[in-house]
Amino acid sequence: MDGRSIREQAAVVAGAECVVAVHGVAMANLVFAPADATVVELVYRNWPITLYRDLCRTIGQRYHAVPGREPTLWRAFSTPALIDADTVVDVDALLTALDAAGVR
Repeated sequence: MDGRSIREQAAVVAGAECVVAVHGVAMANLVFAPADATVVELVYRNWPITLYRDLCRTIGQRYHAVPGREPTLWRAFSTPALIDADTVVDVDALLTALDAAGVR
């Protein structure tokens, strides 16, 4: 969504049957997606956040989280270390979530 206006971002998700996205601020655009859309969020293994799950439930969208496969970090690491860490997508778990959602 980088470089797109709010109107352009809204248009991208407005007709979506399924949105697959890595956790991040662009997922706020789910408010423009249809109420019956399916959302698959790729979440950090070390820092699961329920913000977009809760948003989807409020809107009525079907929500699936797919945790990353990145190595577990020690609790001694601070939140910035978690935020800056890469998310490693578990492709098998993603495909399973898409199958469960009936969109693949």
